[in-house]
Amino acid sequence: MSARRFGRRSLLVGAGAVALVAVGTTDRWLPVGDVAGTPDPAALRARILAGVVPHSGLATATGRLGLPTVAPIGSAARLLSTTTRIRVQVADAGRWRVDELTPVGEVDTYRDGQVERIWDYGADRLTTVSPLAPVRFPRASDLAPADLARRLLGATPDDPVTALPARRVAGRAAAGLRVTPADPDSLAGRIDVVGPRRRRRPPGRGRDRRPGRRGPAPGDGVRGGGRRRAAGRGAGPGAAVVGGAGAGPSRRPDRLAARVGAVPPPDRLAGRDRVELPVSGDVPAAELLPGVGV
Repeated sequence: MSARRFGRRSLLVGAGAVALVAVGTTDRWLPVGDVAGTPDPAALRARILAGVVPHSGLATATGRLGLPTVAPIGSAARLLSTTTRIRVQVADAGRWRVDELTPVGEVDTYRDGQVERIWDYGADRLTTVSPLAPVRFPRASDLAPADLARRLLGATPDDPVTALPARRVAGRAAAGLRVTPADPDSLAGRIDVVGPRRRRRPPGRGRDRRPGRRGPAPGDGVRGGGRRRAAGRGAGPGAAVVGGAGAGPSRRPDRLAARVGAVPPPDRLAGRDRVELPVSGDVPAAELLPGVGV
């Protein structure tokens, strides 16, 4: 009798596991059909580039470059070589939150206008970055699907585009497009963008009050009061104020430039024109990153 009950229990557990796996893969085998009202791929690209739509959700980014995670590019190499889980909450282009979820905690990035705050749960550290650097290493927030799609499509606005077959994304029928970069030196052979047409409800404007959450929410007004570290978790997070070029609050980027004697980058190199770097607030890009050109 006990053996029979054990066998029945094992069968039920196995069936439940199969059901969970099947639910997680429905996007792959359920029929999609035609997506009603789908614009042509050029119009779809223009719509994606038109602006930021409020949304929230979970995403997984998988990198397969196999780069070694060594300093000082360890974090960027990890993003491009492993699987990264992120949670996205976007109100508009200047107000959003992206969390990198790790096995032991998370690292949260908050944007509020021209100020960013990075909350490292594991290190118990809050870092305020202002002004924003026009060039930096990649981070988890750069892998948010909507932002990544806009960045890639923005770099190829006039390249050939074709429609992709409809597919399911997050349980919804989705249209897509494929861009083939015309630049012979491009490292990308193609760029595929697929996403649901239905807009998600924008995230709430209140604080995140879920149990176990210790990081600040956008609008909390948390600031780093100089360079310090807390004695322990009970004393609150450590804080740091970091300039856009990596200089601390006591070192201005222009003084750093005078010390290293950086010269302006060339206007043209290897047959390509230098790209003007974006400006953060009222600080010229040349002061944030002296001698750096793209």
